[in-house]
Formats: sequence, structure tokens, C-alpha cells
Amino acid sequence: MRPRALLIGLACAVGAAALLYVLYQLPIWLADDELGRLDTKDRLAAAATLRGQFVPVVSVVLGLAGLVYTARKLLLDRASQTVDRFNTAVTHLDSDNPVTRGGGAWALQAIMDDAPRERNRGRRLLAHFLRERTAHRSTADLPGDVEAALEVLRSQRRPERRYRAEEPLDLTGLRAPRADLHEFPLTNARLADTELTGANLRAATLDGAHLDHANLIAANLTDASLKNAHLRDARLNNATLTNADLTGADLTRATLSAADLTGTILIGANLTDAIGLTTRQLEQARTDPTTRLPSPDN
Repeated sequence: MRPRALLIGLACAVGAAALLYVLYQLPIWLADDELGRLDTKDRLAAAATLRGQFVPVVSVVLGLAGLVYTARKLLLDRASQTVDRFNTAVTHLDSDNPVTRGGGAWALQAIMDDAPRERNRGRRLLAHFLRERTAHRSTADLPGDVEAALEVLRSQRRPERRYRAEEPLDLTGLRAPRADLHEFPLTNARLADTELTGANLRAATLDGAHLDHANLIAANLTDASLKNAHLRDARLNNATLTNADLTGADLTRATLSAADLTGTILIGANLTDAIGLTTRQLEQARTDPTTRLPSPDN
């Protein structure tokens, strides 16, 4: 047993003994004057009667102490089980079997649902898994374990306010062409240098996301929210941005050749040196005097 745990145990024992002694003697102290007028026999009988009246109080105190101990033990057991489950999920994610890795991702979803305090740690782990698993991919089709990890991150419900604020995902360099990321919550996410060709990002939330140098060729960003997003040098050729909200977005040197900007909100956006942007595209989009348009040469 560790010294600290031993000291805590001894302190609790001493405190309990002191409390019991006080409760045992309290009736006598309170009735000291009255008991002093009685003879020895009557005084002993009266003291026994008074102490008997305090037995329910002692029982309640002991009962409450037992409840506190039981509740604390349950919390500690639950925390220990969460740690064990988390370690098991990590082991599964590191497996050579893709099915086992996918199971590890779904196991993390259950852990994050049951223990919201572990949400950020689970999200960091899955983001790291995705970066590592897709870093050197040469095929276009996503493996099942990658799809499972993306689905877990996409479907995670937001934690209650009493829990720690949600950390932005770090998916820098993610290679997930044609991935289904619709309605994905990616506020302030780090997505620089990602490969998302043909990805489905319909109605995704990308406010403040860092998408510099991202490859979004032919991606579907219909109804997506990209307010104040960073899209410097991003490739958006043939991307669908219908009704997307790019208010205040930085599109410096972004390539927008043949991109569908029908109803796209570009109010306050920075399109300095944007490549392939035509007058017709700008007419289809929503701009205002705060929109910084590219020079005619582009």
C-alpha cells in the first residue's frame, strides 16, 4: 500500500473513532447538570437511556459514510473500466487486421458516449489514426477501418456544456478522396494539405477551418459553412459550392476553375490572386464591396 493511501486510511479511522466518541459522550455532556443531581444508580440508568436515544443518529451517520464510500468506489471502478476499455480500443486500432481496427474505432465511439470527459482524447486518437493510416495511400478507395474512424468522428454528438470544450480536430495531410464527410463537424479543424478530391462535404461545418493547399477538386460543398475558413492555395477546380457560406474566407491564390458558385456567399471573402475565376461565376455568387476580388489578369 502506498504511504499516502496508508495515511489517508489512518486519518479516516482516527476521525471515525473521534466522531463515535463524541456521539457517545454528547448526551452526558448535554445533561450533565441534571445527571449531577441523581444518585449513582439513577445516573447510570439515565445515561444509558440518553445514549440509547442517540443510537439512530449514529446509525444514520454510519449509513451515510457507507453510502459515500460505496459511491466513491463505484466512481473509481467506472474510471478504471473506462481506462481498460480505452486501452483495449487502442490495441485494436494498432492491429494488423483491418476488421479489428474498425472495431477499435467503434469501441472508441461507445467510450466517448459513455464517458464524455474522454471525448477529446478519443477524438485526438482517431485523428492520429487517420493521419497515419492514410499518409502513404496510393489507392482511391478508402479501407473499411478508415471509413469507420471517419464515421465515428462525423456522428459524434456534442458534449454537454459542463464538460471540457471540444478541441479542433487535427487532420493535417489526411488523404481521403471521395470520402463521405457530409454534415461533418469540422469547426477550426486543421485540414492543410489534405487530399479530398471528390469528397462529399455537403452541409459540413468548416467555419475557421485551415484548408491551405487542400485538394478539393470536384468536391461537393453544397450548403457547407466555411465562414472565415483558410483556403489559401486550395484547389477547388470543378467543386460544387452551391449555397455554401464563405463569408470572410481567405481564398488567396485558390484555384476555382469551373467551380459552381451558384448562390455562394462571398461577402468579405479574400479572392486576391484567385485562379480561374470568371465574371460569370462572380455574377452567380453573392458578393458585396467588402469582397476582395482578383485582378483582371487572373
